[in-house]
Amino acid sequence: MSEDLSRLLLELYRGSRRIEPELFQEWMFETVNKVLPIDGGSWIAGVQMGEFPPLHSYYLYRLPEQMIRDYVEIWYQDPLRAAIEENLGETISFTERNYRDCRDVVEFMEHFAIGPVMATLIVDPISRLRTVICLNRKPGSAPFSKEERLFKQCLTPHLIEVWTANCLSFALKRNESSRHPAAATATAVVDERAILHVAEDYFSELLRDEWPEWQGPRLPDVLRGQLIQGESTSYVGQKVVLARVGTIRGQTLLRVRRRSAYDRLGDREQEIARLVSEGMSQKEIARQCGISPATVNNHIANIYLKLGISDKAQLAKVLATIS
Repeated sequence: MSEDLSRLLLELYRGSRRIEPELFQEWMFETVNKVLPIDGGSWIAGVQMGEFPPLHSYYLYRLPEQMIRDYVEIWYQDPLRAAIEENLGETISFTERNYRDCRDVVEFMEHFAIGPVMATLIVDPISRLRTVICLNRKPGSAPFSKEERLFKQCLTPHLIEVWTANCLSFALKRNESSRHPAAATATAVVDERAILHVAEDYFSELLRDEWPEWQGPRLPDVLRGQLIQGESTSYVGQKVVLARVGTIRGQTLLRVRRRSAYDRLGDREQEIARLVSEGMSQKEIARQCGISPATVNNHIANIYLKLGISDKAQLAKVLATIS
């Protein structure tokens, strides 16, 4: 099946650049289904926190929403869950026979018409985010073969990488400031609990500049309060600046950059700097801000001094790297 895998991967990576994140996971399962016949599937991501199920986000393919709510009640009994926990990165294939000693799990699978199933657990080494991708067939269907199991085992890391690329690609497109140099900023997607789901490598590096002991996957509490819960659209630290710049499928899109000289400007100075860069005259700025032209002139002089620049063109370049 190596040729099938190669063609499938090519199609997935190409699709990651053109299909919106809101539709992409469904499209991925449909695309996999063309090569590896299935009746349903699930994509569950989360972080293990105590005895609670590691479930912070999920996508269900041809399965009802109630399934995930019911599964939370029996997940600790699931022998497949235990098997993938013990064999990280390996794809484990089960049939109905593997569940015969687990009455609650058997009833669950019968209720949702789940027969043969195979699952793979991948743990991200940086964020510690756990992603489980399951594929299933209806009861009475042929079990997944050894070749199909190995096919999925090779495929699963690519599915996660393709999903990451898709999220980040469209995150940058939706970010009105995506014109910034890639080396200067980094983007990430987090959920309402401030759990990091998708991030450019540089994002973690910048966060550790500000919080050297930070390990993830949960962002520092101060960011959860100010950015995730909507108290503010930006956070200015000692070394970095983070901004909330949008959403993807209900999750928060963040951008981080190193702190610059611009961040030392006061609120009024930043306002005037933006107006100057937009081409407004001192008189126009004075009227809009309700201050005298002389005061505007003093602010502009202080702005140039703090930024180490001498004209509007230089100011525009500074603003282009941070706004």
